[in-house]
Amino acid sequence: ATEDPQAAGLLPPAEIVAGMEGTFEAATAEGVRHCDARVVSAEGRTILLETTGESVVAGVGTPVRVLLAADSGAIRFSTTIEDLTHHGSHSHYFIKTPAWAERLQRRDSFRVRVAMPTLVTRVERSSAGAARTYRAQIEDLSAAGIRIALPVEVSPGALVRFRLPIPEMGEPIMEARVISGGKSRS
Repeated sequence: ATEDPQAAGLLPPAEIVAGMEGTFEAATAEGVRHCDARVVSAEGRTILLETTGESVVAGVGTPVRVLLAADSGAIRFSTTIEDLTHHGSHSHYFIKTPAWAERLQRRDSFRVRVAMPTLVTRVERSSAGAARTYRAQIEDLSAAGIRIALPVEVSPGALVRFRLPIPEMGEPIMEARVISGGKSRS
């Protein structure tokens, strides 16, 4: 069975729109060259990128990689140059629209990977009657949530308490409701 491209984190090319900014890179005789780029238009089978400053010395047919900022993260894709023009301080690269682009952040809030030890206490008492405390590892943080690796399975809906070990924030004690539980990958 073939996997659904969107379920695999891929986006249709319609997500690439005029005004997006990012970087453009191409392998040249001098090595991989990078420059800032802006999408001027993205219609049909061609995307027009404008670069400013020093241009990437690459010709028609050269494979390129593009990374663009999007509202919920970034979009990355590989393609080829179909045409190019130089206009003084900026260049236009006409690149082939990809069949799919990769979404690099699939969440509404950007997540940051961390490795922070903490202690987690189940606020609700276990069937044995006592609240349990476990050594744990905070794996990532975002404005909307946190992922904590625990040595035991914790059911969705459980209320937990933990210290957020960030000295600049005063190491606050936090309470959170478990959204997704399961065994730790650690």
